[in-house]
Amino acid sequence: MKSSSCLKFLLVTAVFALVFVSAGSAAVTEPSCDVSLTLTPSTLIPGETGQLVVVLQNTGETPLTIYKIAITDSWDVVSVTHPALKTLGSIGVGKSMTLTFPITANEKEGTFYPSLSVELSNNIQNTFIKYPFAVTVDSKSVSLSVVERPEYFEPDTTQVVGLSIGNLRSN
Repeated sequence: MKSSSCLKFLLVTAVFALVFVSAGSAAVTEPSCDVSLTLTPSTLIPGETGQLVVVLQNTGETPLTIYKIAITDSWDVVSVTHPALKTLGSIGVGKSMTLTFPITANEKEGTFYPSLSVELSNNIQNTFIKYPFAVTVDSKSVSLSVVERPEYFEPDTTQVVGLSIGNLRSN
């Protein structure tokens, strides 16, 4: 009898131990954040300023705290008015935050890849996201040709002039 009582006691203890161990070792969810970037215009002329729109979407199960967002550029081809923003606030579950950074192209031409870095936390675990993005700098301009015009321009009259305009850039 005693052995069956001991066996039952051990079995019940083992079940409780498994329940409490599995409950205590529940997986800690990492912060989950989708990042989307849009640079307008998509190709910049040297010296031109574009707008980098950053959308951070909380795809996790807990709110996120954004500690720092920075743009780094090892090629020194773009300059950013505010290269780093700190402690921006929180993003609720399923919500998003939109930020806009002015990006100015320097004199070098080509396609370069600065990085957006985001440091965030779900108050359980910290995460660091590094997201490279393309910046194309091209000095090609618009081509303009007069294709049709009157032989003489008369004062105080309206006359038609035909123009051919071509964008030599990729955007």
